[in-house]
Amino acid sequence: MSLSVLEPRVETAEPAAVDWLGVVAREKAALAMAVRLGDWMSQGYSHRALGQAALALGDQRRGRQQLAEGTYILRALGIDPDPAA
Repeated sequence: MSLSVLEPRVETAEPAAVDWLGVVAREKAALAMAVRLGDWMSQGYSHRALGQAALALGDQRRGRQQLAEGTYILRALGIDPDPAA
């Protein structure tokens, strides 16, 4: 189980229904906790959630960077970050 608040449901939420600033605040806290715990899976999912939030808020550079970092971590763990793709 990941500490990320978006991991299990990010693909099903309607973009307009998501409080992206709230997501950023929670994911930053989740990422900090995952780093302290050494929980790489949660770090990967938190980076991806932060990337999705950044893209939704219009920050393309940060969004791509966070998504890439999260994807890299998850793939290094043998987790397919996009199982439906």
